[in-house]
Parts: sequence; C-alpha cells; structure tokens
Amino acid sequence: MQSKSLKSTLSFDDLIHHHGSAKVLAVDDNQKNIQVIGQLLKNTNWCSLSVCLESEKAIKLASKIHPDIILLDLHMPNLNGIEVLKELNKKDILKTSTVLFLTADREIENRLEGLSLGCADYIQKPFNSEEFIIKLKYHIKMRLYEKEILNTLKNTKNILDNINQAIFSINKSGEIINPISKHSNEIFGPIVKPGHKIEGFLKDKFQFSQTEISSIVNKLLDSFKESKIHWTKIQNTLPTKYLFHANEGQEKVLKIKYSSVWNDQTLENIIFYFYDITDKEQKEDDVTKYSLSQISSLS
Repeated sequence: MQSKSLKSTLSFDDLIHHHGSAKVLAVDDNQKNIQVIGQLLKNTNWCSLSVCLESEKAIKLASKIHPDIILLDLHMPNLNGIEVLKELNKKDILKTSTVLFLTADREIENRLEGLSLGCADYIQKPFNSEEFIIKLKYHIKMRLYEKEILNTLKNTKNILDNINQAIFSINKSGEIINPISKHSNEIFGPIVKPGHKIEGFLKDKFQFSQTEISSIVNKLLDSFKESKIHWTKIQNTLPTKYLFHANEGQEKVLKIKYSSVWNDQTLENIIFYFYDITDKEQKEDDVTKYSLSQISSLS
C-alpha cells in the first residue's frame, strides 16, 4: 500500500480554497513602503492585508489576529526588526506566523542574526514586484501546508483513537513517530513513543533472535535509500506474523501489514498495522488437532 504526501497533491489554489485567504501583516514605519505593498497585493484573492507603522503596536496586533505571514521592516525606530522578532518569539507567535524581513540592508551579520531567531526569508528593498510575489506566495503555501498537516494529524489521531488496531510509523532513522494509535499503547505499553527505536521495540516485545531483528531493521532502513520497486520486494520478505509477549506472561499472535508514505520518489515513512489474531490461530489449531485425532481413530 502506498500513499502520496500532501505536499505533492495540494496546489497553492487548493490550500487557499481549503483555508481561505492568507492573513498578511505588513510592518514598516515608512508609509511609502506600505503603499507599495498595498498596490502589489491590491488585486489578489489569496491574501488579506493588515498594516502597521509602529513596531510596538505591530506586536499587539500580531498577538490579536495571528497572521500567517508577517512582513517586517528590519530598521525601525524604538524597536527594530530584530527586537520585534525576539518579542514575537517570547509570545510564541512564530508557532503560527512566518516572518519575512523587508530590508535594503545587505550586511550578512544582520541577515544571519535574523535567520537564527526564526526569520524565514528576506525580501530586498526596493521591491522587485515579481520576486516579492513569488517569495510571498511560496511562504504562504508553506504556512498553509503546515496547517493542512496539523489538521490531517488531528483527524488521523481522532480516527486512530477509535480503531481497534495498533498502528504507528517509523522514519528513516528507525524512530517511531506520530501519529500513534491509542490501541498501540494499550497493547505494547510505553515503549511505543515518538523517538523510540524500532529495534528496541522488536527486542523488548517479540520472540526474535538478534540476527532476525538485525535483518528486519536493516531491510526497513535500507528501503529509505531505494526505489518503490525495491520497497515492494522488501515488503514481501518481512514477517507477516509476530509472536508477542503480552502482560502476565501471555503470548499473542499478531498479524502485521506494512504501508509506505512517499514524497515523489522519496520514502518518508513506513507504517505498521498490527492485528490480534490469537483467537483465530487458536481455533485453527484446535480444528487441526481435532482433525488429526479423528484420522488417528480411523487408523
């Protein structure tokens, strides 16, 4: 089973359609620059523009409206752009807003400081209209794409919390990542947490030798370096049943299926689906034993 990533399937127009016009806050003490920005965005249907001429008021306004993008002048009186950025960081505004600095300054030190504090990009003054629009649309797309991912994860978590299967994913480092189904923790306990290694999970919970575990882990991790065709071949060599050490010494038989998440030709995640088939296995075993006993009685 393979699924496309959101990034490869949602266009800029799709994101605007799903989330509405992006909120853009322009902060510059120069009225002419604000007017230029207003003219550039005048006839767009993909953003709504708010403006502010004072840095202190801009911080309050950003806290109130939670813009998707903040176009922030680097050199302003009272608080300059770097100082405003620090205040935005303190208020956790950068968790939901992307900051782009507007500046005629070509000093690399100022740019590096801004980038280290969370500024995503710079737009050079005087504005080149084509560059301005391209950069702004790109960062709007990234911000709305992030919203889409968060919404998808939230919806996925709601589904996973109500599904009677153990489901989780691993990344290319072999680390377990979200989303993790609620049933995963009920079956396996606290070892199924983001950041835990799949190798440790297999050692702790299943009856595999170290050689078998190393083989499984190597196959999984090698898949991230290979093609979709390679993944299909590897998938067919992975175990489909696991004998699991449950609580109080019980043993359960779990059936497993694997799924892959791709971004174009790059494997991003491998998803594990565990099904408890202990009762089914027991019934089949009982039927086999009964059949053998019947055959023996006839001989």
